[in-house]
Amino acid sequence: MLLPLVLAAVLLLPGGRTMAEEAATHQQQQAATLLKIARETLAAEAPEVKRPAEDLPRPSVVFLSLTRTAQAAVIGIGVADTLEDATRLAAQDLRDEATFGDLATGRLRIDFVHQAKLPQPAGEPRPLKVLPSPVGLMFVRGDWLFVPEDTNLAVAQSPAVSFASWIETPDGLLQLYEGSPLVSDTSPAHLLAACTAGGDYLLRGLLLDGKFDYLYDAATNESVDDYNLVRHAGACGALAEIQLAVNQEATRQGRAVPQSQPYLEGSRRGLDYLLRNYASGPYQDNPNQDFTTIISNGQVSELGATALTLLAMTKCHNVSADSADLDLMRQLGKFILHQQQPDGRFLPYYYFLDHDGEQPESQYYPGEAILALTRLARIDPSGPWLAAAQKGADYLIDIRDAGIPMDELYHDHWLLISLNQLTDLTDNPRYIAHAEKLGTSICNLQVRQSERLDWIGTYYQPPRSNPTACRGEALVAMIELARREKLDDRRYLETMARTAALQLRFQITANSGIYLPRPDLATGGFRGTYSDWNIQIDTVQHNVSSLLGYRALQLGKKK
Repeated sequence: MLLPLVLAAVLLLPGGRTMAEEAATHQQQQAATLLKIARETLAAEAPEVKRPAEDLPRPSVVFLSLTRTAQAAVIGIGVADTLEDATRLAAQDLRDEATFGDLATGRLRIDFVHQAKLPQPAGEPRPLKVLPSPVGLMFVRGDWLFVPEDTNLAVAQSPAVSFASWIETPDGLLQLYEGSPLVSDTSPAHLLAACTAGGDYLLRGLLLDGKFDYLYDAATNESVDDYNLVRHAGACGALAEIQLAVNQEATRQGRAVPQSQPYLEGSRRGLDYLLRNYASGPYQDNPNQDFTTIISNGQVSELGATALTLLAMTKCHNVSADSADLDLMRQLGKFILHQQQPDGRFLPYYYFLDHDGEQPESQYYPGEAILALTRLARIDPSGPWLAAAQKGADYLIDIRDAGIPMDELYHDHWLLISLNQLTDLTDNPRYIAHAEKLGTSICNLQVRQSERLDWIGTYYQPPRSNPTACRGEALVAMIELARREKLDDRRYLETMARTAALQLRFQITANSGIYLPRPDLATGGFRGTYSDWNIQIDTVQHNVSSLLGYRALQLGKKK
């Protein structure tokens, strides 16, 4: 009898171990034994096993995958009466496809199942075949699919068979669930490693002129011809955040700050591209206006592009005070002031052509503008920046969000991050109260239990990477605010722990990306969903920022 996973996890056996822990230990030992058999077979140290003469359903199925750095993994399949023989057959199949170099350097992943009654194929049996896909393997037999990982394929005509999945790593065997580690490691050391891997992904896609590879489809190894300057600026800011974390970690461990500053240099190069190609003064050099803005398409300036450019420059300043131009930061800040209306509202667009008519509300730009002004106020406290930031926050709280029930509030992560900064500078109780509403609303939406273990921590069903990361950024700010104001942070922290664990499942690693055509190019990136392998630079940005913030909380630091 199979017990539900949640129930098995809490039933204790003698010695204090749960049934789930005991089952995992047994399965790991089984995987280790099977992988030993596989290695012996690959090395031709074991006698070969003959494949069954008849292509009939048998109770044991084994997939064996051999990783390759710059190519998709090589795959072998074995079907037999025992797992041991199925493993030998899979290894023999693999040996026929792999090169000596593959065998010398690759790591093995094993997916195996043994059950008395596997689904029967419809119609006449057809030859066995394996179809690799970016999200796993499909074992096709007749009209039946055995899917070790959820591919969401409409062509599947049978229930998926539940496979046990393990992969060799330098630290030993690692259990996989839907292609990613069963348990996410959210320790400070691992979070920093994950974020630097994200930074390395961004640097690999940073061209010599400072432009990013904006959208990379890891499933097809193709770059999509699209671009967004707001997200370009956000990626520059994320690189600066990574460099600051790396430098602080060196100091924390008593080491000298490294002379090489690759993430800061990447951030500077990206900002230089932005400012060199898109910075502009007022329309028709209006003598009554004095500011610098970022022009998105030659005719319109988006508030968000200028705000995130300024924010990225403040982050570079945090790493190295001589790495940002304060005069230019002030000029960018002046544009944000220019866009602010008397009631505190920010106009999202500035037109370089005559334009009449109302401008729509923007969900993101006001919070981005407020945060940029608040960060600038820390660097240039004598300027008008803090007052304008407060005025903008007051508008969002008192007008935009007024009267909206807490659980219907838009989860404005930029505003919550800004409110954390503003309460630190002003100690305004209204900002604290609204931050608590936003933080509680985020907590209320999170999925805390699910039969799908990889859905725990999500805010959308199915899970999506970017919305999860943005809420993570908001929760980091809320926890920091709560600790500073001596508020109870336990629920926010529990929600953030689940959020961070889910975020890591979206990151492509050496273990989760083995079936991609170029694992080496995709590693470190964050995909959009479990079935969408597009890596967009802002998805990397938000995940990195959130995870670095969670790490800082664990270390007792301010983000």
